Amino acid sequence: MSILKQEYLSPNPYERLTEVTSEFVKGDYVVDIHAHLFDIECINKSYFLLRWLKDFLGLKSNAEELVDYSIDELYAKKSVYTPGWEKNLERNIKSNNLSSLNKFNSKKGIIDLIRARKFLGFKRMIDVYDYYIKEFSPANYFKLPKKQVLITALMMDLEIGWNVKTNKTYHEQVLELKQLSKEKPILPFLFCDPRRADLKNETQNLYELFNLAFEEPGFFGVKIYPALGYDPSDCRLWPIYEVCEKFNIPVLTHCGGESVSTDVLSLEIYEGEKENIVNVNKRTELAYELNDPGRWALVLEKFPKLKLNFGHFGGYKTWSSSTPVSKEKDPQSRKETIFGFMKKYENVYADFSYNLIEIELTDNLKNYMYFDEIIRLRTMFGTDYWVVNKAGDLMKEQANFLNIMDSGTKKLGLSKKLCIENPKDYLFKV
Repeated sequence: MSILKQEYLSPNPYERLTEVTSEFVKGDYVVDIHAHLFDIECINKSYFLLRWLKDFLGLKSNAEELVDYSIDELYAKKSVYTPGWEKNLERNIKSNNLSSLNKFNSKKGIIDLIRARKFLGFKRMIDVYDYYIKEFSPANYFKLPKKQVLITALMMDLEIGWNVKTNKTYHEQVLELKQLSKEKPILPFLFCDPRRADLKNETQNLYELFNLAFEEPGFFGVKIYPALGYDPSDCRLWPIYEVCEKFNIPVLTHCGGESVSTDVLSLEIYEGEKENIVNVNKRTELAYELNDPGRWALVLEKFPKLKLNFGHFGGYKTWSSSTPVSKEKDPQSRKETIFGFMKKYENVYADFSYNLIEIELTDNLKNYMYFDEIIRLRTMFGTDYWVVNKAGDLMKEQANFLNIMDSGTKKLGLSKKLCIENPKDYLFKV
């Protein structure tokens, strides 16, 4: 097993910042704690184009019949690369009767699809960053210049999770993010899949990639995505968690929806050092099981000082209703598990990303933050930029989200806690 180098790491988070970010954090800024800067070269074009189009038509216009594929059928096609994808998408849009898409309604309809086409054309991460600053910066809400936002750059690893080839290898993505962090105030989070620990090639091995990412200022945190096919307590991740705890490196885990996940129905996983086989009937069932925040109990017992953020705070169903789906799978238990971790461990946080587009969910979160001080001090705001781009007018929705948070609660300053105080605490506290 490769050895994680530690001599270049500092337990002081500010000493792990690049020069440009170090200067940036001396001024006023807001934090987007859950964002992505990968471009279309970093993912599999065929799958995401089909899924975006399906979601867009289904969610926006009730015209899902215009797309022939089910989500699981799209997964079966995810390994297919289609040259000329953008022209094909434009041709398909023009050839279909899209009269049911009302461009004047509150969700904009066809305008969003046109924006998605432009967004999917970016082939450099710096272009994705610049587009975010221009179009979606949450700094506007706080009367700051658009550029005054510190963005995380959460990676995805489809090479291992989906066993597909992307135009930019994961190794190349790490190098590009390292360079971008020298030019822009960003905090890259390295995606860590335990299955990479078994790979011998130094450009593919988990520990070698970790050393490459953190050997100099630039990379700042670690991203875990269990739904792609592993348990977060996998013992191959323990060396990573040990270093993260020792040097105050923040960890963010996906803990939300099951749309992006492994497509297998039988999977060998490690729960700690114990090998187990999970069998399910549907792809989303396995993702739901792996996303369970309770699977972090062993990790937090072994590494109680670990800085851990539960991304999406359990997901849409966790906040949309108080009615259990079933006795065995009650989504409400997800947030109760996270609440329990917050109360037991001083460095456990959660971010409310993607879910901000639903007012009912926002109201539910506000109630918890109002009445519970620990939740109020440990919850953060994230746009889920890139992924949420298809879901609506992001600027309008995030402003609405923050306005609801501040309505009638000015003394608590919930918006500042979500966007400034709490994420700074999570990122920089020692």
